[in-house]
Amino acid sequence: VAPGELTIVTGVPNSGKSEWIDALLCNLNHHEGWRFALCSMENKVPEHARKLLEKHIRKPFFNA
Repeated sequence: VAPGELTIVTGVPNSGKSEWIDALLCNLNHHEGWRFALCSMENKVPEHARKLLEKHIRKPFFNA
């Protein structure tokens, strides 16, 4: 991952690619101040926002 470059992540279905990418984006934002725009065709906006918030605050959004 480098500024100005395209990074492609591939893998088998249900292997955690989206979760990994979300965590990567949150970590790059936290440590490097990078900003991102997201389009996730597999997650509804409220659900994806919750997942990103959990990663950002490093805590579950809801108690299980």
